[in-house]
Amino acid sequence: MEFDGRREVQKTLALIKPEAVAKGYEDAIMERIIDEGFTIVRWDKMHLSQEKVQLFYREHEGKSFFPTLIEYITSGPLIVLVLAKHNAVQAWRDLIGPTDVEMAKISFPRSLRALYGTSKTYNACHGSSDPEAARREVKFFYPNINTDPILTNSEANQYIRENLEQYLVDGLTKLAKEKPINPVDWLAHWILDNNPNRPRIEIEE
Repeated sequence: MEFDGRREVQKTLALIKPEAVAKGYEDAIMERIIDEGFTIVRWDKMHLSQEKVQLFYREHEGKSFFPTLIEYITSGPLIVLVLAKHNAVQAWRDLIGPTDVEMAKISFPRSLRALYGTSKTYNACHGSSDPEAARREVKFFYPNINTDPILTNSEANQYIRENLEQYLVDGLTKLAKEKPINPVDWLAHWILDNNPNRPRIEIEE
């Protein structure tokens, strides 16, 4: 079953960069995050080592701004957040605005970079570029966090109707006919024995 990325609840990584933290903007930024409908799944204040930052930004290695970026991100504590929302990756990128702060101030004056950034490098926040990058970046900081999209109530109901409803009806019908002494145990065993999605072992002769 495929889900519409505009409706599923995604997780994405957000960073409030050291300069913004040093200037005391973290509380205002986090309040704005909540006001915009994001759920903060996890957040921590960290002071990253040069080695960890180089690994995180390795896609930019060799570019002219790379040494400055590494120096900046390791210059002090930053805030690492995992955010959840419908279409969270794009929603967060929209909220932080363009990488270029001057462009953000002109085109998206209420974006976080327009409000709290000072230059293209010192731009207050980081956001994952796409869902695959979001999964990779969340796992970089929090290996144990599940990065799979979360089903909304309507999607969960649809999945049950399409994949489980008839299966459960068959089990309950069989239960009514059998009338076992312990119906809960009977139904639990029936579900295990008749699960259409259980792994099957094929033996080649």
